[in-house]
Order: sequence, then C-alpha cells, then structure tokens
Amino acid sequence: MICGGDVEVLFSFISQEAKNNLRGQLQKGETKGIRENLWFYLPVNGDEPFFQDNESQAVEKDRGFFHISGKPCYGIRLVSQSKVFIFGGGHLAQETVPLLSRVGFRCIVIDDREEFSRKELFPEAEETWTVDFEKLAGKFAVSEKDYICVMTRGHLGDTEVLKYALTTPACYIGAVGSRAKKEIVNKKLKEYGFTENQIKRIISPIGLDIFSETPAEIGVSIAAQLILVRGKQNRTKTT
Repeated sequence: MICGGDVEVLFSFISQEAKNNLRGQLQKGETKGIRENLWFYLPVNGDEPFFQDNESQAVEKDRGFFHISGKPCYGIRLVSQSKVFIFGGGHLAQETVPLLSRVGFRCIVIDDREEFSRKELFPEAEETWTVDFEKLAGKFAVSEKDYICVMTRGHLGDTEVLKYALTTPACYIGAVGSRAKKEIVNKKLKEYGFTENQIKRIISPIGLDIFSETPAEIGVSIAAQLILVRGKQNRTKTT
C-alpha cells in the first residue's frame, strides 16, 4: 500500500450450489422476519460462506472477526441495528430518506397527515406511520442506537415531537429550523419542564454546515451528519 501498510486479502470461491443454498437461507430468514440478527459469514479458512441468525448473540458492532462453531470468520450484519425516525413527510424527508437508505440507515417516516406518510411516497423506508404528534408516547421503541430527525411542517409539530424525543435515549436528535424558530421551540420546551442540558441534546439547525439551501442539499447535509455520528460511535466501540 502507498501508505506503507500491509493488507491481507481473502478470496473465497462460491459454487453455484452454494449460491443457491445462500439464496434459500436468505429467503428463509426474510420469511421469518429476521432483520437485525441475520449475518453473512466468510470463513477465513476458505470454506464456503453462510448466513446465520445470531438472535441470541449480543454484538455491539455490525461487522468484524468472530469465532463461529470454532471457525474464525469475517461477519457482516446484513441490516444495521440503527434506525432513523423521521418526523415529517414533506419535501425534505422525501429527499433525505433515499440518501439515508443508500448508506445503510433504516428509515421510519412518521407524519400526522396520511397523504405524507404513504408507503408509495417513501419506497425506501422500512416503515411509514400516520400518528398524531401529540400522541407519540409509547408508539415507538427508540434505543440508544437510534436517530431522530424532526422536520414537521411547523414549530407546533416540532415542539410536540421534541417533547417526545427528549424522553428517549436516542443517540442523535436533530431538528430543522431557523434561529428564531429554535428560540420559540426551546422556550416552549422549558415551559414543559425540560432543562437547559436536556435541550442541548437537540442539534438545530440539523445537518452539517455545507451552505445547503435546497431540500436535496439539506438532505445531503443531514445524511453526512448521521454518517459522522455513526462513524464516531463505531470507532469508539472498536477501540
């Protein structure tokens, strides 16, 4: 390598029979509804690769070297554990969801209007929901691995969603908004009893500062920020 490092490459021949077997395992896994725990393993000794359901195995990272049945294997989780809950199904969400899906995020779109939470509008999303923003409590299982993006049609919707978001352990909470809108929403959150430190969890304006203006450009800035957060988390787990 130009940088002076060494790399070891593993080539593994996959026969047509093995391909058919792998395809059958994958289809079986999808039928069973296995998502987060379905892994693809490539044995280091050159044996044929295989899929395996690791439902009972708690693994923090989504790829790496493991010992499976005594064999060293390189494994890749087929579907990331992390979900992105996107509140608001407007133009920005419609630009952002395809980007996030392409880089491995599992998107769930929620809007209080049925016409903006149709599956046809978000074919790349894992789920779409029509839910009153004032009745979000208990609707979703948000974990510390998940992300929340708030892009409703106004500050009233944003306030209700952020009230909910701040009660979750989500690793990321981002909200669209100008400085004036941010001040209005933060003032309301304080009136609801949230502290300054709790409100600091909210990243607003959402996304990296790349001078984005159009919904498509803002979508890129959001995707880039989530990739950055995810990358920092993965690096922390492996060091």
